[in-house]
Amino acid sequence: MKRRFNKSRLITPRNYYTPFFPQFDIKKKWIKVLCPFHDDEAPSLSINTEKGCFKCWGCGEKGGDIISFHMKKHGMSFVDAVSHFNAWEYYEEN
Repeated sequence: MKRRFNKSRLITPRNYYTPFFPQFDIKKKWIKVLCPFHDDEAPSLSINTEKGCFKCWGCGEKGGDIISFHMKKHGMSFVDAVSHFNAWEYYEEN
């Protein structure tokens, strides 16, 4: 059996970010929150809740989706992060 990453198996960015930032209106396209990657005193992390990308204007951390956020937040590899979301698709090679 082989496996490949299937992005369609990921939860939506809004569903992913809501538990981290419940006090914010995740219905907005962009939110600005306290950055979990450094000692932040004022919101400096911008998150696109539709695409999942993020950028911190304080420490410079950035990424293109919830996988990269999860990797940075929990110190995981790509393989481990994808496994966490159960986003592997298994198939047999012909």
